[in-house]
Amino acid sequence: MPILFRCIHCQRLLRTPDATAGRAARCPQCGTVMTVPSPPHAQDSVTQAWQEGSSRPGPEPWAAGPALPPPLHPTVIGIGETFGRTWTIFRAAWRPCLLAVFIVGFLSFLAAQMFEQIALVSLHRAGRGPTALAVIAVAWLATALFNVWLQCGQCM
Repeated sequence: MPILFRCIHCQRLLRTPDATAGRAARCPQCGTVMTVPSPPHAQDSVTQAWQEGSSRPGPEPWAAGPALPPPLHPTVIGIGETFGRTWTIFRAAWRPCLLAVFIVGFLSFLAAQMFEQIALVSLHRAGRGPTALAVIAVAWLATALFNVWLQCGQCM
């Protein structure tokens, strides 16, 4: 049975007779000199002899390990049960949440109107119409963000 191995330099598959195991061989493609490995069956018998005659530390590889815990079974929760709990919580606190949304929204609207009027009148008198629009946009954005912050904080 021939020995099959690859060249360490060009990776070409080489084939030599069993009698050449352990000798130097030259790759016909790249010329690299290397040692011919032992045939596979010889390696298996050496490995098997070593394993039979040695005492390994620790448990044998086939020894049973600790018992596995029983498999987990997930609890199935229906969509009606999930929405039912959410609706129960909402029904208990819907009045304060709705009142907070209306109050904060109304105050935000009043503040935005006030800022817009102040900016529009003062900057229009000075002859800066585009600047007035920019200030109004910034004031509107600030009050809108403040409104969102207050509304989210009220219901959580």
